Amino acid sequence: MIDWLSKIKELDVEASIGEIISSSNLSFKFQVYNLEKSPEYSSIVIVFAGKILINGVVTNIQMNPKDALAQEIPSPLKRTREQIEKDYADIKDKLIITCEAAIIGYYENGRFYQKRPRHIPWIHDLVFQPSYQYIRDFHIINNHYKLSYLPLIYDSLSREEKASFGFFVDTFIGYISQFFEREEMDKIIKDAQESLILNGLDFLIEKLNEIYINL
Repeated sequence: MIDWLSKIKELDVEASIGEIISSSNLSFKFQVYNLEKSPEYSSIVIVFAGKILINGVVTNIQMNPKDALAQEIPSPLKRTREQIEKDYADIKDKLIITCEAAIIGYYENGRFYQKRPRHIPWIHDLVFQPSYQYIRDFHIINNHYKLSYLPLIYDSLSREEKASFGFFVDTFIGYISQFFEREEMDKIIKDAQESLILNGLDFLIEKLNEIYINL
């Protein structure tokens, strides 16, 4: 298997998409450097956290004016994106995107784990987007297809977010299915079902199955 810690460590700082602005044992928030390189909702990101890599899945994305003194609601401009970029060349410098990601696993000493690490990301730790192979390696552990971290995502959400968890799962399953064949996805979904049962979240299985069948 690829030594992913060394692989990420060798990347140029310019390859990072953002850096941590706050973190806990459940999740972390990071600010994106480039608006156009913001990660998608429900996608997986990597935090280079010293001697380990911490994996998270994006559960919330927000765009706000950068200036803390800016009006709470920006004034309407009545222009398309293209027109705004033409008329206001520095518009992107005045906006920021922040993302929140639930911690779903980590890579340490040459192995992937789908559980929370003992350490949390530090503020200013760099955030990267994973490669196709990284996603596959994270979900194939000891030759077994695994997706046992759905309970970790659910546990990290607020009460309001838990109420709409099905909408997140719908988007997430569509995202993760880009990296696996249907037969492989069958095994991944089976492991997700077993994990939900093990963690007392049986009530989520029907929705998961419905989403997967209609994929």
